[in-house]
This record gives sequence, structure tokens and C-alpha cells, in this order.
Amino acid sequence: MKFLLTGASGFIGGHLCRHLLKTGHTVRAVCSAPERADSLRALAKNATALEFVSLEHAACHNPALWREACQGVEAVFHLAARAHRGDKSSPDALAAYRRANLETTRALATAACDAGVGHFI
Repeated sequence: MKFLLTGASGFIGGHLCRHLLKTGHTVRAVCSAPERADSLRALAKNATALEFVSLEHAACHNPALWREACQGVEAVFHLAARAHRGDKSSPDALAAYRRANLETTRALATAACDAGVGHFI
């Protein structure tokens, strides 16, 4: 199967990516830290088994940016999220938290639905 995996360079995403690659699946990985992608590349025995997608964080709430990433995948594992609000005294802290978690998830789900992706996890 071919999967889209957000948060692929994170703790859980990295483990899931490794498992999917080891079991013969293809992964389209969205990584926020390109330098952490190198450890994932080393696991891909087949050069076409692992693709990387780069999306600008500031615009991830736009479904149009996710449409191409969702094309041809059978399932999405959405593991990217902002776990902390950062500086809570900042007037934009809650808005940034919601944009990263709520609006980005909604945009990705919309794009996955439009692309005919069968599963969204």
C-alpha cells in the first residue's frame, strides 16, 4: 500500500515510517525537519519506496496544498501536531495552536476526501 504520513520525523511518525518501509509499503512522508529525514532515507531499500513532501507550515491550513500530496495514496496517517501552545502570554498562541492542529487537520482531511483516499487515521 501507499501511505501519506505527516509527522514522519517525529517520535511516533518515525517509528511508524520505519515499520511501514520494513513491511514493504510505500510512504510519502511529510517532515518538518529535513535534517531528520536522512535517517528515514537510509531505511528505504527501494529508492521509490520513500518520497518526501515539503509544505510551508504557514499555509498548511489550505486544502489546495495537500491535494497533490494525497494523490495516489490509499491511507493517511496524520501524526503531525503542535503539542504545546508555546508562549501562552502571546496573543497569537491559541490561534497558532488551532491553525496547526484544527485547521491543518481539516485541510488535510478535505484534500484526502477529494483525492479519494480510503482511510484517514
